[in-house]
Amino acid sequence: MSKRSQIEMIGLVVVVIIIAIGLLLYIKFGILRDQGNIEDPTIEVAYLTNLMGAILNVKVCDQAPVKVEEALIKCYENEQFCDAAEPCLYVKSEIEEIIGSVGLKNYKNYSIWVEKGNDKVDIIVGCETGILSHTTLVTANNEHYTAYFRVC
Repeated sequence: MSKRSQIEMIGLVVVVIIIAIGLLLYIKFGILRDQGNIEDPTIEVAYLTNLMGAILNVKVCDQAPVKVEEALIKCYENEQFCDAAEPCLYVKSEIEEIIGSVGLKNYKNYSIWVEKGNDKVDIIVGCETGILSHTTLVTANNEHYTAYFRVC
């Protein structure tokens, strides 16, 4: 082999090594890049809806147990129950106790309110924006209320 062909071979090897290093860097930073903590919002809404359903089905008041959903309606209508002077304050403390024992995954604040038509009664005000879930509460008299649960 001549000296010139040896230099060409060394040059070709250097080019192949540079291409291989570039390809490895592309794979590391381009393809295997960490996407961060991107979470699907539908999973968050499903989590919140399930949490809200669980909270609404918990019974409160030892003397005459009622579900939280019934207590929310009584709060909206300002009806006395469970010997509480302020029905909304009682419901608020019970919901805070339930959420405190269960815990909220990834969230620090939350809001809960009830609406009927255009009238709104705030139970807990903790955030203005965030993931929202709602459900319709129907009384025995076929009256419809909407309970909202928002976390942020």
